[in-house]
Amino acid sequence: MSQLIGALKTYHEDFLVEEIFDFDLTGEGEHIWLFIEKNGLNTKDIIRALSQYTDLKQRDIGYSGLKDKHAITRQWFSLYYPGKADIDFSEFDVENCNILRISRHNKKLKIGSHKANRFTLVLRDLTSPFAEIEPKIKHIMQNGFINFFGEQRFGHDNLQQAHDVIDGKIKLNPKDHGFLLSVMRSFLFNAYVQFRQQNHTDQIALIGDIVGFSDGNSVFQVTAENQGEIQQRIDSKELSIAAPLIGKQQKLFFNAEALRQYEQFTQTHGKFIEYLTAHSEMQFRSIYAYPDDLEYDYNESENTLTLSFSLGTGAYATSLVQALSA
Repeated sequence: MSQLIGALKTYHEDFLVEEIFDFDLTGEGEHIWLFIEKNGLNTKDIIRALSQYTDLKQRDIGYSGLKDKHAITRQWFSLYYPGKADIDFSEFDVENCNILRISRHNKKLKIGSHKANRFTLVLRDLTSPFAEIEPKIKHIMQNGFINFFGEQRFGHDNLQQAHDVIDGKIKLNPKDHGFLLSVMRSFLFNAYVQFRQQNHTDQIALIGDIVGFSDGNSVFQVTAENQGEIQQRIDSKELSIAAPLIGKQQKLFFNAEALRQYEQFTQTHGKFIEYLTAHSEMQFRSIYAYPDDLEYDYNESENTLTLSFSLGTGAYATSLVQALSA
């Protein structure tokens, strides 16, 4: 993949993200919910700090998604605290961390509960003229972008390490092995998307395909009966072709024409696929992501570009920036 059009995350302030939910808190219930802004801290840092301050076990503290450390992020946490008076957080003193709101709710915050994330990014020292970048922004506003996994996931030797694990040259602890499975699945996801692009079917619903909503994780199958309707919904950006996160075949899987194309893809990636089939379960993820309320501002004197937009869960802001660099 190409280099980014500018420097991202020069400062934490250059990457702002805030969780968006599509439900209201009840204001009462067994769980205290905290809306927290943190700068230079990751999600697990806050969980540890809350656990220490409240004497709650970490398993009683809920969150919806892991957020980047090298950023300013706003996200919710829940604390299981039934039948007791509210906790006094006036002495909760963690550097670069502020509690913005406190409420009660009748449910624990579970992973994946938020609907979307709102991003504000600043790209500095642009390497391309803005006259070349702006048409790409407008194209993404109309057509979305491919939600590739970024190169940072693969590191400089993660894929080679995956080969070494499969070949029995090294053995990893369960945590590192799980991460390496994710690396392999991400690599194959990207490869399958590129395969569909080469076959000009990345936006064509084949019978037997799996498709998903562009703003969420729900997926379902294309049949001869619904193919026409689904293609219309793909064209209107409501749905997207979904690519596999490869593992053991589950009930929902390719068939018919889509299966034949998938089998063609697997012929060149058999080593990873065979290993993942024994160690993971098949899942699917939408190929295309469509940002909402995308706004941009170019500062000519500072040679910076500010982007603001919302993305559904599972879509990466860095993938949008990568699409501008293609």
